[in-house]
Amino acid sequence: LEDVHIDMSDSGVEMGDLIGLVNGKEEVTSAHAADILIENCTVGSADENDDSAIIGQSKVGAIVGAIEMAPKQGITIRGCTNYADVTATSQGSSVRAGGIVGAFAAAYSYDEAKGETAGSTLPTDNQRIENCINYGTVTAKDYPSGICGHLYLGSGYVSIRFIGCENHGNIVVTGDDKQIGGQILGYNACEGTLYVENCRAMQG
Repeated sequence: LEDVHIDMSDSGVEMGDLIGLVNGKEEVTSAHAADILIENCTVGSADENDDSAIIGQSKVGAIVGAIEMAPKQGITIRGCTNYADVTATSQGSSVRAGGIVGAFAAAYSYDEAKGETAGSTLPTDNQRIENCINYGTVTAKDYPSGICGHLYLGSGYVSIRFIGCENHGNIVVTGDDKQIGGQILGYNACEGTLYVENCRAMQG
C-alpha cells in the first residue's frame, strides 16, 4: 500500500492501514480459531514523495490497529515494513500506537469454556512478530512504539516473541503523566514470558 492517507482523528479506534481489528475473541472458541499469518506487507514507501499516514484516537497501527486473540490461538506477523507516520490523538487513558501493531491482546494459554484454569496447560508459544521494520514516526500520549504499542492480557500465562525487528522511526510521547514509550514495545502488561531476540533500535 502506497500513498495511504487515513484520518479519523475524532473517532477512529482499532485502526490499521492494512487491518483495523483482528478479532479472535468474539464468539470464537479455541477449537475453531485458526492460526493467523500476516506476511510480507508494506505500508508506504521510501520514496520521499510518499507521505503515507494514519491518524486515529487509539489502538492505531500501520499494519494492524488491534489484535484480540481467542484462547490458544496463534498469530505470526512476519516480514512487514512500515513507512507511514502513525498517530493516536486521544487524551484519555492507555492511548496506544505502533509502527506495526497498535494494541495486542494475547491469547490465553487456557480455555475457560472447556473448564481449564490458569496453570493447567503449558503457555502458548505461537504468538510472534518477526523481522518487521518501522521507519515511520509514531506518536501517542501514553504508549507509542516502533513495533507494538501495548501488549496485554486479561489473565493467564503466555509466551510472546519479538524476533529480528527494527525501529528506525521517531517515537513521540505527548502525555505529561506517564511518559511511557519504547522502540520495540511501548508497554508490556502480560504475565508470562516475553522474548525479544535480535531486535534493534536505530532511531533517526
